[in-house]
Amino acid sequence: LDLKKKLEIATSVNADEQRIKTMGGRLLNDHDILFQDGLKEPAIFNLTVRMVGGLQRRVIESHLQETLVWNNRLRDKRQILIVD
Repeated sequence: LDLKKKLEIATSVNADEQRIKTMGGRLLNDHDILFQDGLKEPAIFNLTVRMVGGLQRRVIESHLQETLVWNNRLRDKRQILIVD
């Protein structure tokens, strides 16, 4: 949930609209502990946003420590690169 809150600040996408998956495709839930031992290297996740009506698009800007890596091949999905 902390990651979703940070992403909400960085992207203006509400936390309840976010679906975050690992690069292996596992859907993360709000209670998963991601960095218990600290972040030793960049971590990449896939962010999927629920689109109301299906045609709306949101402009996602990064202005915190998280850098959003755009993946133009996947519609309504973004990769997130988290660096510390």
